[in-house]
Amino acid sequence: AGRLPAVIKIPVVVHVIHNGDAVGVNENIADGQVLSQITVFNQDFRRMSGTPGFGSGVDTTIEFCLAKVDPNGNPTTGIDRVSRSAASYNTMAAIQAAKTATIWDPTKYLNMWTFAFGGGMASTLGYAQFPGGAAATDGVVVTYTGFGTIGTATAPFNKGRTLTHEV
Repeated sequence: AGRLPAVIKIPVVVHVIHNGDAVGVNENIADGQVLSQITVFNQDFRRMSGTPGFGSGVDTTIEFCLAKVDPNGNPTTGIDRVSRSAASYNTMAAIQAAKTATIWDPTKYLNMWTFAFGGGMASTLGYAQFPGGAAATDGVVVTYTGFGTIGTATAPFNKGRTLTHEV
């Protein structure tokens, strides 16, 4: 009685969709920024004492880690940098096309994408696909300025909580 279940570890792949900028510049966010988001997830989902995640919630016994093996069985950092031809993504159709082109098997990975939004999408922070949606686009999308806590993450959305909310 009162025992917590074993910790469930979820492998994450972060697809950093960029337009050829150097790593750490604009939408091609740095590895440290990605890691800062994983830290926030674990603080929030594990309700870690002494962190902003220690609130009135519960310890879900879920932990997130960047994937160590890609879909082909090769070692990976869990950060998938993809240079595409768009400086910004202005429509859901463009975002969905990028997701479909880059997704890893959603039954084995939690797919996340960072984008530079523009046009009609410019005010979007992020969104998640509802369960039961198309497998080809399953995952979570967020603006690169709302991902993690450092780098290009911009106040007031530099706390990593947009993605916690979406997940």
